[in-house]
Amino acid sequence: MPRLFVGTPLAHDLDTQPVLDELSGLEGVKKVDPAIYHVTLAFIGDTLDPKVADVEQAIGSLSTDVASHTVKVRGLGAFPKAHKARVLWAGLEGHHLDVLARDVRAALKERKVPHDTRAFHAHLTLARLKRPQDLTGLLHAHKATELGTLDVDAVHLYESHLTPQGPRYTNRLSCTLEEPA
Repeated sequence: MPRLFVGTPLAHDLDTQPVLDELSGLEGVKKVDPAIYHVTLAFIGDTLDPKVADVEQAIGSLSTDVASHTVKVRGLGAFPKAHKARVLWAGLEGHHLDVLARDVRAALKERKVPHDTRAFHAHLTLARLKRPQDLTGLLHAHKATELGTLDVDAVHLYESHLTPQGPRYTNRLSCTLEEPA
């Protein structure tokens, strides 16, 4: 049973290393490989094989007015909370990703594909922590730090493979965003 999510790969020109170096004193930090940076637009999860075709049709026929664009990466945040962080993320500015997530979720809903319906929060995951840690000071120090820009030019249906070395993602289907007019 494939574990699926819809996301946009991020062609990046980021300088995250100085921020990530500040985590070096913490135990159990697993940094995300920049080669797999992406924004999850809709998490579907384990999907029965007969339902995979519905997911593929939803993404293959995706209708969106969002064109390819660049987003600014600024500031840091944490899930679930700064003082009990399990995930360190960088913020992504601009409303285009919100619209894209809305359109992807609408396409999945139209095909009756179950997916996570929590509110979308545009972010780039930088690291995961094995146990909750207090990152309040780090987040405060970098609340306005600019890390670079990211190009958003496609939507992919990914299959996620969880391994001891970290996740691997296989692109099952792509939808290219149009060039801006």
